[in-house]
Order: sequence, then structure tokens, then C-alpha cells
Amino acid sequence: MERLLDYVQRSTARLPPSRRITDWAGVQKRMGESAQTMNNWRNRSGLSKQGALKAQELFGCSANWLLDGEGPESSGDWPFPRVDRARWLACGPEDRGYVQAAINRALDECEASRDSPAGKQRLPAAA
Repeated sequence: MERLLDYVQRSTARLPPSRRITDWAGVQKRMGESAQTMNNWRNRSGLSKQGALKAQELFGCSANWLLDGEGPESSGDWPFPRVDRARWLACGPEDRGYVQAAINRALDECEASRDSPAGKQRLPAAA
């Protein structure tokens, strides 16, 4: 379980202080788990497979790494290497909808420009 808290603390460290997760209460709140479940995971049975999968979905850490400490920390399913995943995870549903709409608009532009000679002259993406 300490791996989970450590990962979450590191992955949210660059967020504004009000959005950082620094303790078990923050992990509990973000995961939507009861205090009793968190206490059981921490002091008795360890993180359940279901809990590890939920943490993987919410925080981007690998469920296998959480459970046995082997393999990469990150689940590797984040498709935007130049976007800090923690920033996305800190967004609420309304903000996520806004970002997804913006991505869809950008993808529409990319698709439309593939067949257009003028569209091929776009500026290169920043590194």
C-alpha cells in the first residue's frame, strides 16, 4: 500500500496545492472508498486486486506493480506523453468534457487537413 501513496504523492506534486494528494485521506476520497476499506487494505489484507485496478484507472499506476512491486510503475496506457497525466486526473467531469471536446475539434482539423495541400503547411508541434 505504501507504493500507492508514494506514487500518488509524486504524480500530483506538480499540481496546485489544493489539488495535491498528500495522505491516505486524499487517496481514500479520490478512490471513493470507505475509511474501513482503506484501513483493511493498509493494516490487514493489503490492496485488493479490485482496488489495484481502480487505482490504475484513477492514477495511472500499474496494478501489477502495486500488488507485487514488479514491472513498470506506470500502466503505460496514457497516450499523451507531453501532457502530465496528473493534470488530467485532477479535472472534474465538466472539465474533462471540455478537454475531450477540444481534442475532438483538433482531430477534426487534422483529418480535414490530410487531403488539403494548405493544411500540410501547419507549424510543427512543440517538443
